[in-house]
Amino acid sequence: MRPQSRIRLFASLVWNTAVTPTTAGCLALTTALFVSIDGSAQTRWVTSGTTEDLSARRQPYHFVVPPGKQAEDIVDIAIDGSNNYVFAWFRGTRGEPREVSAGTTEDLDHYRQPYSSRFPEGYTSADVVGIGIDDRGRNGETTYVFFRDCNYAVGTSDDLHTRLYPYLPAGGRTCNDILSIAMDGDFWRRDGQGGESRALVAYAWYNDGTVSAGYMPERNDRLWGVTASLSSYRQPYHYVLPSNWNSSMRILGIGIDGENNHVYTFYLEN
Repeated sequence: MRPQSRIRLFASLVWNTAVTPTTAGCLALTTALFVSIDGSAQTRWVTSGTTEDLSARRQPYHFVVPPGKQAEDIVDIAIDGSNNYVFAWFRGTRGEPREVSAGTTEDLDHYRQPYSSRFPEGYTSADVVGIGIDDRGRNGETTYVFFRDCNYAVGTSDDLHTRLYPYLPAGGRTCNDILSIAMDGDFWRRDGQGGESRALVAYAWYNDGTVSAGYMPERNDRLWGVTASLSSYRQPYHYVLPSNWNSSMRILGIGIDGENNHVYTFYLEN
């Protein structure tokens, strides 16, 4: 049994066992064992909801990270809507390179163990405000990474070492105010001649409790210098944090699945 499976089993026992005088000792032992195996006293949570209510569809539950990784090292999380794989980027630690894994909302490396991921030259994990995945992979480009200097790059999960393009946050906000970005490719946009085309929309959640959405330019438009506006589809509106949220928590990443457009929020309690 993998370490993550054992952690999930022990966490389930703690979560579901009724506390009585006869079970209290067992619960204490199980909890201690869980913390010991996990190697951290931090609690990892994920919940499912909508863009404006982050736990509207499923109450918070736990997730596990790949062996040797820590949740606090997560740069951002994105979901590929074509297969609902959950991709998690981890900053390099102790001289190790930056890596990304693929899994489920409960197990972040269920499908693929961590592998290297390159960013544009001069950028580090600390420069990232959000990462999103285009489930349709237009022109072989699947992954978008947004930086604090209001530039973004487009590539694949393992290679984002590409040219940079400009983007704008919603009015009254800076790029540094962004907590996470998620992509939704299931939109139809009308053109000036009455036709429609499928569009990619990026949602951006800000630290002031609002979220906005904007159309991402197609490749040719980007090459011609079109700036991505993160509020061109929808102006900022308020969102509700997960139902068990407290002041010691912080958001690690947000992704939108392609099956039913559920919004998954991953967060950490210190």
